[in-house]
Amino acid sequence: QIIISSWKIYKRLEKIIDIFVGDGAKLCHKALGYEKAPANCEYQKGSSVCFAAEKHIEKTYSGTDYELEGVTYSFKDGYYHAHVTSKSSKDTSFTLMINGVGELKYDNYENNVTSGWNTATRLDQEYRNAVDVVFGSSKFPYNENIGFGELVFIPEENKDIPDVQDYALITNELTLDAYYNVNELGAEAGKLTVYIEDDNVTVEKMAEILLGIRKCFDESGLGFYAIDCVLEPKDN
Repeated sequence: QIIISSWKIYKRLEKIIDIFVGDGAKLCHKALGYEKAPANCEYQKGSSVCFAAEKHIEKTYSGTDYELEGVTYSFKDGYYHAHVTSKSSKDTSFTLMINGVGELKYDNYENNVTSGWNTATRLDQEYRNAVDVVFGSSKFPYNENIGFGELVFIPEENKDIPDVQDYALITNELTLDAYYNVNELGAEAGKLTVYIEDDNVTVEKMAEILLGIRKCFDESGLGFYAIDCVLEPKDN
């Protein structure tokens, strides 16, 4: 009975959402004085949300190639999230939060783009991928249960907070869309997390493994600054 009730509630919410972001939005759209949405929003044709996003982009970011990629609804905050991207800038993507009648509530362009956050996220993913290659190589001699890497970034306003890693890179100092050598960034601010299984769980074995991991990464040309390494017995 609970499942049936939940499904009924979901279907009602689905219909309500369709009123604002589907063809049914034309009623709300006309009430606001708009007859149609731009042609490139045909996947949300008639949507007041889509139209509001396009108008905001046109007014606030004129002269750019920013375009509306899609619209999703968040049950967490109750807003529609209009996702904006740029064909010429890999680090330019941000979200407009809009309510159901087309009122813009928040534009996170500064938080995502000008703050350096998107650039940091791109570089972090590049570093993670490079670390995965090393851990996944047949030359890696240890039985790794969990292993990943990350570049540690912090915003400038947090650099003086106690316990913040003093080797962290500052996101605000990154240049949008710029090329960075992640091998070198890893040597400055790369952190590895790795769990190794072995029959010999001793301090001596841990020291041997740490030196071995250092050698593997040196040979790959990929740097890291810090490591969290856990040595645990094999699960027989």
